[in-house]
Amino acid sequence: MPGYSIAALLRALLLWLLFILAESAQGALRRLMLGPQVQIAVHLASVLVGVGVIFAATWFGWRWLRLRSVGAALATGVLWAALTLGFELGIGRVLGASWDALATDYDPRRGGAMAAGLLAMALTPWAIGRIKARRNPAA
Repeated sequence: MPGYSIAALLRALLLWLLFILAESAQGALRRLMLGPQVQIAVHLASVLVGVGVIFAATWFGWRWLRLRSVGAALATGVLWAALTLGFELGIGRVLGASWDALATDYDPRRGGAMAAGLLAMALTPWAIGRIKARRNPAA
C-alpha cells in the first residue's frame, strides 16, 4: 500500500499496544471498584473516555506515526479496531465470558457501546489526518 511502510506498521502496533494496556487497566479498575448497578452507565462513559484517549494519543503521535496517505490512515484505524475486537473477544473467552455476554458489549439495544467505540477508533487516524491537513495544507 503506498505511503505505508513496515516502520509505520510497527509504530501503529506500538501505539495500539499502549491503547489496549490503558483500556485494560481502566476496565479492570472499573470492575474492581464499582458494583453491577452502575456498570452500564460507567461502561458507556469509559467508551467515551477511551475514544478521547485514542484521539488525543493519535493527535499527539501523528508525526511519529508518519501516515503518508488517506489509505494508510484508514488502514491503521481498521487495523487498530480489528486488533481490539480480537483482543476483547479473546480475553473475554479466556476469562470465561460467554459469547452472549461478549455480544452485549457490542449491542446498543442492551447498553453496549463497543461497536461505536471501534468505529471511532477505526476512523480516528483518518479524521486527524484531515484536520491536520486543513490546518496546515503545505505539510
